[in-house]
Amino acid sequence: MSDEKDETPPSKVATFLKQLNGWRSYAALYRCEPPHEGEEYVVVSAVDAPYSGPETYIFPANADGTTKDMAEMPGSFRGALDHYTALARAGYERKVPGYEKAP
Repeated sequence: MSDEKDETPPSKVATFLKQLNGWRSYAALYRCEPPHEGEEYVVVSAVDAPYSGPETYIFPANADGTTKDMAEMPGSFRGALDHYTALARAGYERKVPGYEKAP
């Protein structure tokens, strides 16, 4: 048995770019490599919605964080406020520059 760690980079990465203002939720812009459903940029929004409870949705976006439309993309879910889980459900590992794992 080897003690070597698997250093293979994840095949799909969503990199946090910025928190977005003007939303009634915690919303952030991510860059997806490779693109998610053909979209290089997505907004992930987590909100405790009246009548339906917590939900975290992924929306297609432009590089500036403007959503292209409000169609929920794969990975979106109800029941929690969690960007990490939404991106993981879409098959992406979340990367936050400056918070990488130490070697």
